[in-house]
Amino acid sequence: MKGFDPALALFADEDGLAAYKQILAEAEQFPELKLLAFEIGYDQGEAVRQLVLQAFPDSNVRVLKDINGKDRIVSVCL
Repeated sequence: MKGFDPALALFADEDGLAAYKQILAEAEQFPELKLLAFEIGYDQGEAVRQLVLQAFPDSNVRVLKDINGKDRIVSVCL
């Protein structure tokens, strides 16, 4: 339905990390990528950060907070 998140975004496998793992695996195929950004659940910051570092050990990863002080975005400079 238009205007709603797909079920995969709301009910991802592997404790909500499956989609990030898939995106990171596919991103490795594009060496021209310089930046990735993920919207995350408030409690996923460190887990997604670790997934990024496993896929791209030399990247600069930052977990950014929303206006309520909750983790909300993972920014990756490759």
